[in-house]
Amino acid sequence: MRRIYDISARLYDNPAVSAVRNGLLMIFPIIIIGAFAALFQNLHIPQYDSFMAGILGAQWRTVLQFIIDISSGIVSTALTVTISYCMAGGTEKSLSGSVIPVIPSIVSLMCYFALTLDTSGEQALYPMSAGGLPAAIFTGLVSVKLFTVLYDLLRRRINYSGLATSRYLTQVLLSLVPAFVVITIFIMLRYAVFKLGYSDSNSVLAYWFVRLFDNIGSLLAKLVIYALIVHLFWFLGIHGNMMLGPVMRSVIDDTLSFEQISIITSGSSSFTTGELTMTFFSTFVFVGGVGSTICLLAAILITNRRTNTAKLARLSLLPALFNINEILVFGLPVILNPIFLIPFLLCPIIMLLLSYLAIISGLLPPVYQAVYWAAPPIYNAYAASGSIMGPVVQLLCIAVGTLLYIPFVKLNGKIVSDRTKSTYHELKKQIEECKYGDGFSFLKRNDSVGFLAYVLFGELKAAIRDDKLMLEYQPLVNDEPGVIGLEALLRWPHDKFGRIPPIVVIAIAEEFGCMDELGRWVIKTACRQMSVWNSDGHRDIRLSINVSPTQLRDPVLAGYLEKCIKENGLNATDVELEITENVVMDLDSGTKENIDRIKTFGVKLAMDDFGMGYTSLLYIRHCNIDRIKIDGSIIRDILRDKNCQDIVSSMVYLCKSLNIQVIAEFVENEKQYALLKELGCSEYQGYLFSPPLPPDKVPDFLNKLKSEYIQG
Repeated sequence: MRRIYDISARLYDNPAVSAVRNGLLMIFPIIIIGAFAALFQNLHIPQYDSFMAGILGAQWRTVLQFIIDISSGIVSTALTVTISYCMAGGTEKSLSGSVIPVIPSIVSLMCYFALTLDTSGEQALYPMSAGGLPAAIFTGLVSVKLFTVLYDLLRRRINYSGLATSRYLTQVLLSLVPAFVVITIFIMLRYAVFKLGYSDSNSVLAYWFVRLFDNIGSLLAKLVIYALIVHLFWFLGIHGNMMLGPVMRSVIDDTLSFEQISIITSGSSSFTTGELTMTFFSTFVFVGGVGSTICLLAAILITNRRTNTAKLARLSLLPALFNINEILVFGLPVILNPIFLIPFLLCPIIMLLLSYLAIISGLLPPVYQAVYWAAPPIYNAYAASGSIMGPVVQLLCIAVGTLLYIPFVKLNGKIVSDRTKSTYHELKKQIEECKYGDGFSFLKRNDSVGFLAYVLFGELKAAIRDDKLMLEYQPLVNDEPGVIGLEALLRWPHDKFGRIPPIVVIAIAEEFGCMDELGRWVIKTACRQMSVWNSDGHRDIRLSINVSPTQLRDPVLAGYLEKCIKENGLNATDVELEITENVVMDLDSGTKENIDRIKTFGVKLAMDDFGMGYTSLLYIRHCNIDRIKIDGSIIRDILRDKNCQDIVSSMVYLCKSLNIQVIAEFVENEKQYALLKELGCSEYQGYLFSPPLPPDKVPDFLNKLKSEYIQG
C-alpha cells in the first residue's frame, strides 16, 4: 500500500494528469444533465408519465431526448477546450503562465477538428460526442504542449513590443507561428490516418478492438476483457461503453451460448440477445454504475462516516441506485485516481465471474427478461432472472465488492488527509508571512490553498452558528503584582487541523465577509463570561476584546457593544477594545463615528502591536487611544538589541506625556521583566505570568495570585 501511496502522490501533481482531471470536472455539468435526462426519459410509471405530460406536453420524451442529444453531442469538443485551458495555465497546474489560456485552447480545438471531423456524411458529428473523447484528451494535452514550447521559444528570441499596442495583441502576434505549426502537425497526422485506410482517428481504435475480440474464442474471456477495457476507458474519463459499441456486437453474438438456455426454457423471447446481455452487465456487473460503484459507496459509508467524502457518498447514493454514478466518479474523484485503479478494474470482473459462475452452475437462472439499465438494485436482479436467487447473487457480489474497496478507501482517506494538512500548513505559512493584506486574496486563487480557504470559511460560519468556537483569557498584570485585566483570545478547535491560529481565522473571516459576525460572537461571549466572574466576586478587572479595523466600519458595532455591556451588568469603563492591525485602518467617517460613539459610552481603546505594520502616531491622535501594546517582536529582542531598548524607552516617554498607558506583551522571563520595569513599563502580559487560560481556570489563577499577594 505504501508503494501505491507514493505513486498516487506523484501522479496527482503531474501537470498532464491534473489537466485531464480538472478538465473532466469542468464538463461535469454537461455529463450529469445528460445522465439525469436519460433517467427521467425512461421512467415508465403511469402516474409519472401523466405528470410529465401535464408539464411538458405529450411530446415530453422528445424534449428530454433533445437535452440528451445536446449534452452528449458536445462533450468531446468541450473536453478539448477544458483540458487545453487547464494545460495552458487556467489552473494551478499548468505548463506555461506566459500566454492567455484561451489562445492555446482555440488552437487545440482547431487541432481536434483537424484530427477527427468527418465531413463526408452522417458521422460528421460523431467525433464531437463521447465517441471522440480519446482524441479530445490526446489533442488537449499534446497540442498545448507543442504550442507552449514554440511560443516560449519565440517569446525569448523575438521582441514584438514595438508592434503591439496592448498585452493581448502582443500575445496574439506571438501565437501566430506556433498556432500555424501545431495545426499543420495535426493535419498531417490526420492525413497519415487517412492514408492507412481509416476515415478518422476514432475509427482506428474501433477497428483494432473488433479485431482483438474476433481472435478470442472463449465467451468468458470476451466478457472479462470487455469489462476490463470498458473500465480502463472510464478510468481515463472516456465513455467506455460507447467506445466499445462495435465490440459489444461481437460479444453479443457469442452470448447466445448461455442466453439460449433462457430462450429454450421460456419457450419464446421478444427481446434481442443484445438487450439480454446489457441487462446482465447492468444488473450483476455495473451495479451502481461502472466500477460497481455501489460497492464503493458502501465502503465509504462504512469507513468514513463523518468525512466530506461520506457527505459526497450520501449525495451520490440516490443517483447510484439508478446506475448514475457521475457525481461520485468525478467528485471523489475515481477517474485518474491511482488509488482506485485496482478496485475499479477488479471489482466488476470479480462480480462478473461470480454471477457467470452462478448461472452456469444452475444456482441462478439465466437472464431472460430485459430490464432498463437504470432499474434499481434488487428489483432489477429479480426482474431479470425471475427468481429470488437473482437478488441473493447480486447482494453477494455487492458484499464481495465492498470488501475489496474498503482498504483502498482507507488509503485514499489518508492521502486526502495528508494532502489537506499540507495545504493547510501552506495557507497558514502565507498568512503568517504577512502575504495576507498586501495584495493577497483567497478569492482570486484557483489553487488548493484558495479552495481550502473557502472550505474553512464555510466551516467557520458553521462554528459561529453552532457555538463551537471558544475564548481563552490571558491575564494582564502590573508591578504590585496584581491582575488588572484579562484579554479575550479567540480559539477555533478544528477536527482536522487542531487549534487554528487567530491570525488565520481573522484573515479568512475578513476575506469572505463574516468578520462582523465573528466579532459580535466574541463580544457577546466575553461580556457574558465577565458577568459570571463579577458575580463570583472578581471585580475591577478590565476586559480586553480584540477588534479589527474591518469591524470598526460595522455600523452596528457600537450599539451591539453597548447592548452586551448593559445586558451583562458590566461597567463600560471596565471594557477595552484592542485594535489589531492586520490590514490598513481606514479612518473614514464611518470608522470615526463608531470610535466616537464607543468612547462616549465609556469604553477604552487600545492599539495592539504598536511599532509594526501600518501603525502610525496619527492613529493615536485621531482615535483617542487609552493604551498601547508594544509589538512583541521588540520585546523578544530587547535583551540583546540596544535599539529595541531605546525604542521602548522612547515609547514609554511619549505615552506618559500623552497620558497613554503602555503594556509590554510577550514577557517570557525575569530578565525581560526587570529590564522593562527599568525602562519605565508598569503593565505586562506574557507566559512569565500566565499563559492563556480556559474560562474555568481563570478564577483559580485570580484567587492564587490574590492569596500570594496577601501572604507576601
